[in-house]
Amino acid sequence: MVFDKMPKMGCEPDTASYNNLVHLWCKMGEIEKAEELFHKMVAKGPAPTTTTYNTLFKGLCKGNAFRTAEKLVHEMVSMGLKPNVETYTMLVNGFCKQGELKKAEKLVDEMVFIGLDLNVITCNILVHGFCKQGEIEKAEKLVREMDSAGIKPNVVTYNSLVVAFCKQGKIEKAEELVREMDSAGIKLDVVTYNILVSAFCKQGEMERAEKSVHEMISVGVKPDVVTYSTLVDGFCKQEKLEKAEKLVHEMVSAGVKPNVVTYNTLMDAFCKQRRIERAEKLLHEMISAGAKPDVVTYNVLMDRLCKQGEIRKAEKLVHEMVSSGLKPDVITYGTLLNGFCKEGEMEKAENLVHEMISVGLKPSVVTYNILVGGFCKQGEMKKAEQLMHEMVSAGFKPNVVTYNTLVDEFCKKGEMVKAEKMVHEMVSAGVKPNVVTYSMLLDRVCKQGELEKAEKLMHEMNSSGVKPNVVTYSTLVDGLCKQGEIEKAGKLVHKMVSAGVKPDVVTYSTLVDGFCKQGKLERAEKFVHEMDSSGVKPNVVTYNFFWVDSANKGKWKKQKKWYMEWFLPELSRML
Repeated sequence: MVFDKMPKMGCEPDTASYNNLVHLWCKMGEIEKAEELFHKMVAKGPAPTTTTYNTLFKGLCKGNAFRTAEKLVHEMVSMGLKPNVETYTMLVNGFCKQGELKKAEKLVDEMVFIGLDLNVITCNILVHGFCKQGEIEKAEKLVREMDSAGIKPNVVTYNSLVVAFCKQGKIEKAEELVREMDSAGIKLDVVTYNILVSAFCKQGEMERAEKSVHEMISVGVKPDVVTYSTLVDGFCKQEKLEKAEKLVHEMVSAGVKPNVVTYNTLMDAFCKQRRIERAEKLLHEMISAGAKPDVVTYNVLMDRLCKQGEIRKAEKLVHEMVSSGLKPDVITYGTLLNGFCKEGEMEKAENLVHEMISVGLKPSVVTYNILVGGFCKQGEMKKAEQLMHEMVSAGFKPNVVTYNTLVDEFCKKGEMVKAEKMVHEMVSAGVKPNVVTYSMLLDRVCKQGELEKAEKLMHEMNSSGVKPNVVTYSTLVDGLCKQGEIEKAGKLVHKMVSAGVKPDVVTYSTLVDGFCKQGKLERAEKFVHEMDSSGVKPNVVTYNFFWVDSANKGKWKKQKKWYMEWFLPELSRML
């Protein structure tokens, strides 16, 4: 390097030479080399200047080495050199980004102490930091102090507060701040309006969101792609797709070009409504409009195609995606894998995982779970178990979903010994069975009429700290009713309520059916009243149980009462 040869050539590098080289190393991201050169200056001269310190300081801040940068500032002060506002502002910004607000506040106090005048930029960084951490009161207090100190808050200051209040759902307070901005003569910008539009959309208040857009246009602020995309998303969430589409056309007419996010939002909404043809058409419209589809675009379409069993079309879409220069990601492979497993194409599913690994994408526990589920659905239990062991060898720990998938299939096949063995294996591996695990076992033993075993399972479940849910209780209620243990079933429902689990229409209907079959229509009627008073509306199945059994036992008056008091009002409500 010429710099190193300078002393040999009788030309000692001066401060400017050192400063230029420090700047060059920092620009290249070679901070260690810049620091080395700086220390050489300190040790041998020429002495570093304010410019040297600030140059190295900027490099350290860009490299997120804020603590080293802070030490440098203090060293600078001890050398009799005065850091400038820009130096401190960079450091305040760094600590705010790292969430170290106390450190940032201390630095601001230091600035004031050494006689530096605070400016709106430094204050805005601290306001934003407080807002980001949810300390809005501190942020508001700082804004008031700014005003008192003659530092006029600007649109950036207020935008930080407005977004913070909106995130907390305090939209009225945000609107109050906007009015305050207006009174102070601070012109609202597109960011301010976008914050409000987003907040209204999140709360489903689309009329207010649209009103904000009309207001911004009336004051000469032009809505941008973010404004329109936010509105499109809001209408899509409310399933008003025609309105969302119309908005995209309005957007184009207003000279605002929809971007990939706008199209993806609308496409996703069409896919959720199973309108795949419209979503595919939108893809072509998007390309024609010059908006380049991304991985998300293709993943959204593929997901819907796979769910509809159109796996060939999904495969074709992957080829299109690759041809356009996009790389499939983990979600792409996972979606296609799910599709193959759903269609029982397990060989293709396995090949896809190998392909995924070959392109440098690492399979996850979810990837393996999809494959295990696929083999289980095909009844290839040995293959599914083998895959679970392969998973462990590959360094992945099977989770509760992995084990539950196997337990579920063993239960469905009535292979309870294998199901129970899998649960023991699960516990030994440090994976705690959950309510789904127990509910599956319970369902099978109840179907096999093994009520003692079912009750024992329920006890084991409670002992292990797993709280039964409505499905668990309903399964046992059904098992008891089928075995004629109707009184026990009734007591279990009351126990369920005491445990804070609300019976649903299935629970009550099962119990009503049980009492009706034993000719205990009064007890059945009592539970229907209980059901109604607890806010669970009897459905057609509930009525049918009572109706049929009343007719079979010749209880015509009872049947008529049911018809007049419950069935007709419920039918009217449904219509």
